[in-house]
Amino acid sequence: MRRWALAVLAVLLLLAAAGAHAGATPLVTSDPSPGAVVDRQPDRVRVVYPAPVETSFLVLDVLGPDGAPIGGGTPLVDDGNPAAVTVQLEPAQEGSYAVRHGALTEDGNVLGGGYRFDVGAPVTGAASDPGAPVREPPQALLVLGQLLILVGPVLVLGGLAVRFLALEPAWRAGGVAPPRPEAERAMAADRMRRSATNATSRWWAPVWTGLLAWLIGVPLLLVGYLVALEQPLSESGTLLGDTRAGAALIAMALAWLLAGAGLLVLRRAGGGSSLDMARALGAVPAAAAAVALGAASWSGHASTGNDRIVGIGADVLHNWGAALWLGGLAALAIWLPSARAGLAGPDRTALSAAAVVRFSTLAIVAVVVLVVTGVYRALAELPSATDLVDSGWGLALLVKLVLFALLLALGAYNRLVLHPRLERAALGLDDSERGAARLLVRTTGAEIGLGAAVMLAAAFLVVLPVP
Repeated sequence: MRRWALAVLAVLLLLAAAGAHAGATPLVTSDPSPGAVVDRQPDRVRVVYPAPVETSFLVLDVLGPDGAPIGGGTPLVDDGNPAAVTVQLEPAQEGSYAVRHGALTEDGNVLGGGYRFDVGAPVTGAASDPGAPVREPPQALLVLGQLLILVGPVLVLGGLAVRFLALEPAWRAGGVAPPRPEAERAMAADRMRRSATNATSRWWAPVWTGLLAWLIGVPLLLVGYLVALEQPLSESGTLLGDTRAGAALIAMALAWLLAGAGLLVLRRAGGGSSLDMARALGAVPAAAAAVALGAASWSGHASTGNDRIVGIGADVLHNWGAALWLGGLAALAIWLPSARAGLAGPDRTALSAAAVVRFSTLAIVAVVVLVVTGVYRALAELPSATDLVDSGWGLALLVKLVLFALLLALGAYNRLVLHPRLERAALGLDDSERGAARLLVRTTGAEIGLGAAVMLAAAFLVVLPVP
């Protein structure tokens, strides 16, 4: 546990460095440019962001040499370029001009800052402060909010998928075991059903945790946007009603209500329902979690690319793949030890093998989806390979890729080495392999730790602007 805490701390430091690098790397261009010296006062100031901007919450203030505002009107988005904002200037004398700008982009990034330019001749000792704090918008609340709205639906969707596609079929079938009479198989299945049902409370733990994280994440992300935009809570209606990020938050909140209601109905139904009925009841909260993850993709970086439909679709599949693997892994790791505890040796091994093998099939599908969609999205977002180290977003992606590679290696070890050992033990081919289950528990815990770090990197990728 101590080693994993140090690993997570290292990931946090790397991602913090990526965020700092993003703040130091100018992705916003302007005319006049920062520090420029021009012969005469321009008739306008134009700022271009890395993605189209929302028309709400635009800030583009210009102060003249005497410190008075000289903006000639409301900042406007250019007709030909939805990422550019322009404000007309009123006449003023030569000297140092200060610019303060800020915007919420359609892919959910809050960008802003300030600079100065000089008219006539360089002004030595001129302040670059345009009359208000000039800084990059605070991102901590946005990162935490994005993390929670990703982790929440992932745990809910992954938990439901692994329960009804892997765990319940495993115990209802009587586990993996050598050929035996039907009556003996039915008795084993009944023992596993009782033990698995008693362990169901453990399965609910990550699902309820996901629902709680989801509940906290939506208002936290709303507040995070308002804080970054330097807006009061009274502007929540404008954010929710006039921006893509706000529409996504509304969709996530409605999906949470549907998921919560569906989970309560499923909980009241208990474990006595048929598998088909249980799957039907679980389909409602699973669909709600899938919609929430889709809303996150619809309001993220994929929504502003040249291939919006394909990009959003790939990102949605990427999120669903993460839910199937990482959310399902969390549910399996918490449920299986408790379900095994109520069984004797052979039944314990048989149930473990069946649950792990069925989950492994789901995980392989999820990994293929993650790799294909992840490669596509990375190629679509990065203009060049050098942006992996020259931008904050690229550094965060690089951290995520390294973590994902380690996660793949650990998953491959479980699938190719430990799973066959567990199956051989369950089939009675090699009793010495029964310890594989205990080793699998430890490696699964390591997978979960790496998965949590991957989710944290993903939250940073959502918040940081794409180069």
